[in-house]
Amino acid sequence: MSAVHRRVLLGALQSRAAALGANLHYSSFVDAQSLDASGKYDLVVVADGTNSASRQHFSDQLNHSVEDATVKFIWFGTTFQFDGLTFLHTESEHGNFAVHAYPIGSDSSTFIVETDEDTWRRAGLDGFDSSSPSGVSDTVSQKYLRTLFADQIEGHELVANNSRWSNFRTRRTEHWHTRAEHGTPVVFIDDAMHTAHFSVGSGTNMAMEDGAALAHSVAAHSDMNVALTEFENTRRPQVAKIQTSSVPSLSWWDHFGEY
Repeated sequence: MSAVHRRVLLGALQSRAAALGANLHYSSFVDAQSLDASGKYDLVVVADGTNSASRQHFSDQLNHSVEDATVKFIWFGTTFQFDGLTFLHTESEHGNFAVHAYPIGSDSSTFIVETDEDTWRRAGLDGFDSSSPSGVSDTVSQKYLRTLFADQIEGHELVANNSRWSNFRTRRTEHWHTRAEHGTPVVFIDDAMHTAHFSVGSGTNMAMEDGAALAHSVAAHSDMNVALTEFENTRRPQVAKIQTSSVPSLSWWDHFGEY
């Protein structure tokens, strides 16, 4: 396999956008409603992730649904260099834990840990305050898991980045675009619209393919409604195929402790 670190990918995309004349803003709060109210834009593209606030605002128009997995997962990095996609299983005195690991650069790997809720509670990993501000990581779990998988990562560190336990949410949405209160077309892409379990490794790929398809549709049609309808009709079956393929994988990982 091959991989690129997220910050390298983002840097390349930001540089390309700036070179094409995009006006980039950082550390700035914005939402679809405020952009719509300004009356300045032909189209608002919402890509604010699985917990999209804008999607929630337009939920009545979008008909969004979500299914929660039962297994718990937490996302870390590690300085240990894996050779390729690697699955690890370890049993502690509290129960079974599994890892999805893969390299993301010359000096780091992704390290996603899963466990069932009963094991999670027995291990005392349920004490983290989930209302903590974004960016605060669960250091108790970080220490526990670094110790548990010490042999497999040869004593290397686990690197936290807003790392906290969650249940994977599979999201599906009937309508991908709508109009805001003042009439501005609003279209949603990436995890704000659809998710597929990380075991099939297609999240970032789906997001970037959404962006490319949207750009092609908007460039090909002067009528924005036609462009957005074509975008949705083009991408929906492709996304559905990946989501369908992820269902048995998610189901297996939801019950791996029993197996």
